[in-house]
Amino acid sequence: YSQLHASYFDMASGIVDGTRDSATGLMERQIAIPGVDGGQGAGVGGPFYVIPSNQELKSYTPFVINQRIRHTKLVWDNSYNLGNGQVKAIFSYQKNQRQETNDPTMMNTPDIYYYSNAFTFDAKYISPQIKGFNYSIGGSGATQFSQSLGTLMLIPNYNFFQIGGFAIGTQKIGNLYLSGGIRYDTRTFNGLSQWIDSTTQIPVQSTAPNAFHEFQSFNTKFSGLSGSFGATYDLTKDVYVKGNIARGYRAPNVAECGANGVHDGTVVYELGNHNLNPETSLEEDVTFGMNAKDISFEIDGFVNIINDFIYAQGLQSANGGDSMNYSLAAVFGGVAAPVFKYEQTKAQLYGGEVTMDIHPSTLPWFEFNSTLSTVDGGLMGVPDSIKYLPFVPPTRITSEIKFHFKNIGSRIKNAYLKIGLLNESQQNHIYLQTATYTGLTTASTPYEYAASTAATKGYTLFNVGFGGDVLSKGKELCQVYLICNNLLNKGYMDYMSRFKYYPVNYTTDRVGVFNMGRNLSIKIIVPFDIK
Repeated sequence: YSQLHASYFDMASGIVDGTRDSATGLMERQIAIPGVDGGQGAGVGGPFYVIPSNQELKSYTPFVINQRIRHTKLVWDNSYNLGNGQVKAIFSYQKNQRQETNDPTMMNTPDIYYYSNAFTFDAKYISPQIKGFNYSIGGSGATQFSQSLGTLMLIPNYNFFQIGGFAIGTQKIGNLYLSGGIRYDTRTFNGLSQWIDSTTQIPVQSTAPNAFHEFQSFNTKFSGLSGSFGATYDLTKDVYVKGNIARGYRAPNVAECGANGVHDGTVVYELGNHNLNPETSLEEDVTFGMNAKDISFEIDGFVNIINDFIYAQGLQSANGGDSMNYSLAAVFGGVAAPVFKYEQTKAQLYGGEVTMDIHPSTLPWFEFNSTLSTVDGGLMGVPDSIKYLPFVPPTRITSEIKFHFKNIGSRIKNAYLKIGLLNESQQNHIYLQTATYTGLTTASTPYEYAASTAATKGYTLFNVGFGGDVLSKGKELCQVYLICNNLLNKGYMDYMSRFKYYPVNYTTDRVGVFNMGRNLSIKIIVPFDIK
């Protein structure tokens, strides 16, 4: 549910501050046990476990801490023939209500409650094929109104309107295929003024006692051009090359522009920036490939440079060290929130992929495919602690051998057996500000802090699978697929996991929540032949 520990309230003991061990599902209470360690218990702050109830293990009944999301959507989808072309138009209305009840002292009061209404449209004309050329033109837009009705504020009430138009075309000239497109978007964003009670965080009038002007009104307008042009050329019947250049555009979102509060999931104090510019990017990629009778092969490479890349930067206090906010320390059990503000700089990503599929025509029962992918990059002109972007995947290799069996006796046909391998390299490029962002320190959380500054180890997993059609009296009865992932029950932690550093698993003394171990699944498809 949360990247950090979730508080709970024990009705019997009255203990308010506690955590749930994400790995074991057990409750951990920070208490002292009389008569142990000289009356100090298993060390003050030592773990004491409570076996989860049956309701906690098996029921969908919400806990005191819970989420409730209601989404209503009405769509009008239209398609008309216009000569040999086609017109498509989609209009929609959406209402979203997201509630999170996180405070055990207010059991039925959502402290986070976002309510929004949105209207969208998307219309386009698709031309027929004209001597190898076709095109489509159109536009889309949206307007949204959102307000916060909870007791914990992070983003302001706001509304925005955006609209854009585009044109896309493709052309075939002999062995050359060309494609290109262009789009222009504009967005008007209005953040609304809002006052809150500085002691309770509840919205109030500006004249109320303890009123604090948490959200200043602001108006921004963003516009930008995006587009791409690419080509594919068949060198021979089996060999081809591709090239593409593209310009991207993204307007800042509401949190990046107007946040001013503690993010309840990460316990980080986020500050928006009214002066952000839209992100723009320039990306180039090239591909060389072969698609022959017995083998398919492709190698791709890309470089993507992003200007005005938006990221959260940890602020420093005037006295040195990380800037900390204590406004909600009472709510989060005395935990202060590190302060991050959205800033911009240049970023770069580059990488590539190699794929190969061997399927000999002389051995129709055999198939081998493998993929190697890698991506790297980070922020430019920034300190080492933030120069590597978080959650950039490490180099990965996947391989699979598949054996096809036309028939196994008279009861199974179209069967196969596959053996797969997944290898993830060690990720040495570490986003060092993870420790600050998740509130880790060498004093209070030494194990987690060390884990957040160390490389994430690589691992190799093996998978197997079997499947086929089951027959009865010559007719298909069902299709059965049996798959076992992580066959050797390897203990590993994926670099892309958001649970690498929290919490310490006290049954193993290891940091973080491991990924799934050996996992066996079976899938059965039963056809219904109704005449």
